[in-house]
Amino acid sequence: MGFFDGIARRVKGINMPPLLFVVEFILTYVLIRNMNLFFYLEVSGWGRNWALSAALITVVIITTALTIRAMIGIPSSDRYSWRTTVRTLIVLIPTTVIYYAFDFGYFFIDPWVLLSIISVSIGIMFLPSVRRYHIPPMRKVPPLKDWVKFIFIRPEETTYEYRFVYKDEE
Repeated sequence: MGFFDGIARRVKGINMPPLLFVVEFILTYVLIRNMNLFFYLEVSGWGRNWALSAALITVVIITTALTIRAMIGIPSSDRYSWRTTVRTLIVLIPTTVIYYAFDFGYFFIDPWVLLSIISVSIGIMFLPSVRRYHIPPMRKVPPLKDWVKFIFIRPEETTYEYRFVYKDEE
């Protein structure tokens, strides 16, 4: 039990909401799937349809890069890492459908189950505890509609004006 106690202490030390570990696990699965798809495309050869193979390899490389970027950013409490993770999860939905349409057999689980798990992961990212984690301390959490807009539109940063005031000027 000492081994698992040490792991539990380390996880609690990160102060990350526990549900984000579920999202990390899903992204890890996607990363493994992408590596298998890349290997499958390379081993099976380019064949007569080399343009399609090149396009699929490009899609696999892009989604792999997005997945790695999201996985690295999840533990940080930066709101732009939240945005990157949600965008990556949204991009993974059509790519999973594309992989299924081209009948790639390198799914360890059913693609439709994977789509539902990715959708649940998007839902996890919108939970209040996760959104609170991605906001700096002592700052109010924006409403849900602002988070949805934040996925697609980069908001204008709020600027604060600071000035020194002498006691005479008050």
